[in-house]
Amino acid sequence: LHSRKVTRSEGKRYAKSVGMPYIEASARTGKNVNEVFWTIASLIAKK
Repeated sequence: LHSRKVTRSEGKRYAKSVGMPYIEASARTGKNVNEVFWTIASLIAKK
């Protein structure tokens, strides 16, 4: 299953436009899921 809904470049562009980091993650494989949560927690802690 490789049916992307958003391209990598679209995701990066959107993240930049809202001032957020871009992290590609997969709920199916678990890739980078922990990184997403740690990044969110870190951003919240800085506020």
